[in-house]
Amino acid sequence: MRYLFLLLVLLNLGYWGWQQTLSPPPPAAPARVPADVAPLLLLSERETGVTPLAVAPAAGPANESPAAEPVPDALRCYTLGPLRSPESAQALAALIEAEGVPVSMREREEEEIAGYWVYLPAFDSRRAAMAVARELADKGVKDYYVVPNGDYVNAVSLGLFSEPQRADRRTRQIAALGYDAITSVRYRTRTLYWLDYDERGERRVPAQIWEHATTDTESVQRISRDCN
Repeated sequence: MRYLFLLLVLLNLGYWGWQQTLSPPPPAAPARVPADVAPLLLLSERETGVTPLAVAPAAGPANESPAAEPVPDALRCYTLGPLRSPESAQALAALIEAEGVPVSMREREEEEIAGYWVYLPAFDSRRAAMAVARELADKGVKDYYVVPNGDYVNAVSLGLFSEPQRADRRTRQIAALGYDAITSVRYRTRTLYWLDYDERGERRVPAQIWEHATTDTESVQRISRDCN
């Protein structure tokens, strides 16, 4: 029995060796082609216009998107005015600064409407102007004045009005009497004061601060301006 067992082992080893001679060798790994070398084309591929598949480069690690930069606090810039006196401007500036908002005051010479003047154009002489003035008086016109000198010498002034509607009524009254009155807007130069301040983030100037600054003689407005 022992010889029979050894014979079977030898037969198995011989059969295994014979199978190894018949098995094909494992395929060789494809050679790595440098990235700057163009792929080879068969002649048949050139004639048929077949385009070789491009080998996609190995994907690198994904680039992380940069972190969003923090948005700076919004800046809002305003101007308050006009204010007619430095005292009222300083008082309003103190209220704004109490809110933690810096403020600066500036002044500027500006022209403003002083009134609406109704008059008859200058006559050739003072005697002629006085004669017309007496005619107006006889017709019930009051508040007239003959200008004695200046650019409007010998003109007949018929009143200076603060509102254009009142000046228009006076002009129509004189026209009804047969005279061609003229209405002229009169200007004067005075110093007006303005406050510039900037709001940033949550710091804001309450609207009632500058709204309450508006009175019968003050008309204060808040105007947006360029922060640059």
